[in-house]
Amino acid sequence: MWPNEAKKCDFIKKYYILFGILLSITAIMADFILQFYDDDFSFTSLVDSLIGLSALLSVIYISVCFIVKDQEIKRLTENLKIFEEYIPKVKIEETEDKAKFHTKIFIIYGIMGNIIYDCLPLLTYEDCHKNRSKHMIKYGIPCGGIVHYVLPYKQDTFPLAEITIVNQMLISTVGTLIVMTVTMLVCGILIHVSANLKYLRSMISNLTYTPNNRIMQHVNSCVKYHTMICDFAGRINEAFSTMMLVHITWTSFIISVLGFEIIMDTNYSNSIRFSLHLGGWLGMLFLICFYGQILMDDSFAVSEALYEAEWYEKPPIVRKSLVLILLRSQRPLVLKAAGVNVMSLATFLGVLYNAYSYFTLLLKIKP
Repeated sequence: MWPNEAKKCDFIKKYYILFGILLSITAIMADFILQFYDDDFSFTSLVDSLIGLSALLSVIYISVCFIVKDQEIKRLTENLKIFEEYIPKVKIEETEDKAKFHTKIFIIYGIMGNIIYDCLPLLTYEDCHKNRSKHMIKYGIPCGGIVHYVLPYKQDTFPLAEITIVNQMLISTVGTLIVMTVTMLVCGILIHVSANLKYLRSMISNLTYTPNNRIMQHVNSCVKYHTMICDFAGRINEAFSTMMLVHITWTSFIISVLGFEIIMDTNYSNSIRFSLHLGGWLGMLFLICFYGQILMDDSFAVSEALYEAEWYEKPPIVRKSLVLILLRSQRPLVLKAAGVNVMSLATFLGVLYNAYSYFTLLLKIKP
């Protein structure tokens, strides 16, 4: 989905993935609705379909938000170079290595977890085939799939069953990679901004040892550097704030549904794969909130560095410039979710609290 110069190819590349996911959503939605009309209605099977719908709808939302802002996001990543005027290249390389390392770890977890998630239903194929529900027989739903599809034709014969299962694996893998890659892109940018804030604090701390004939030049450099960081943080919000809305709203519902299914499903393989699914969503939410919290703390710590630098003992012309940084740093930089909430560790706990509320509600309405 990353933008490039080939407009026609770019359009097809962006939207064919979403088209395939939308087809899967339609098939799962059909199964979800038709289950209400069956005599052997299963609440856990209904929740299973709900998990698939929730996950794919989240992928669609994040993908659309990314595509709408793709040029802005591309410029944002390219403009990280503007900080090279102030921060040493070795610091940039260290930050980039840190961001890449965390991204690789999380993506590897996503890929490995997704492989296990896709393959576990195949281990219980024989048991599923012996105990197929009337709903599965009626609509020709094959065993071994990640989630149930209802299509205009029956899929439980060779090779349609195999094609359906491979299609589900492909959609699951692509959806996982989209959400995790976009999440780590946000985290990587936040890591860079935090690194620049830390270096700004070191520059402010050096004011104590700066000669009087160079102190004004050093202060002006700090003011410009801080303004540049603040402007960049504002652009991060413009690019990603709408996307973050899914993490403080829909994620709590997905977590609650997954927790319910882990407890209620008697099939151990389903419990394992839903636990992996839950770990992925919790991991993404935690990373976004964790690096959002670090951004807040590092931006607020700029004012503490100013106090430690004894700005009040500097010449009046220097104090006037330093007060600009001091006043601005009293309002910490934050990553917001559509202007509704701040991505922080407090938000992470709030989402978990909401997820627990939904979880208890599901337990009460369970037949």
